[in-house]
Amino acid sequence: MDTLDRDTLNALVQPQNERPCLSFFVPTHEVGPEAKQGSIRLKNLLLKAERKLDTLDVPAKQIEKLLKPIKKLVDDTLFWKHQQNGLAILLGPDTFHCFRLPFEVQEAAIVGQRFFIKPLLRLFSLADRFYVLALSQQHVRLLQCTPHGAGRVELRDAVEEP
Repeated sequence: MDTLDRDTLNALVQPQNERPCLSFFVPTHEVGPEAKQGSIRLKNLLLKAERKLDTLDVPAKQIEKLLKPIKKLVDDTLFWKHQQNGLAILLGPDTFHCFRLPFEVQEAAIVGQRFFIKPLLRLFSLADRFYVLALSQQHVRLLQCTPHGAGRVELRDAVEEP
């Protein structure tokens, strides 16, 4: 599983030498019987992408080779047991990225000249940032939070009243 950082994102937005570029977005579930639905959804999206590639006159052998990594994921039961709320897969002849997402995505299979990365931009959004002030008799802490994690903010200039 890949980690999406700014360098990876910058590489994905660059024009790709090898085409086609496939972008898959799958709503997933962390636990419960719904967790199996992700595999079924990806399999259906795979069929849509296969048909689209066929209409673009991509040779059958190239389609088979291109989609092979995703077909492996469809049957990987361990992979589907460890999901979050969404899954993004970006696939090209020389590229394969798979990202677990902490938010829901709309189900989609997109075949194009570039990767479709718009849903991934939410990971870099500052709009979901908020703060938590934790007070106790002994300590004062300020936490900066996003839907993806939390970190402590140093209160260097804060003055404690006795």
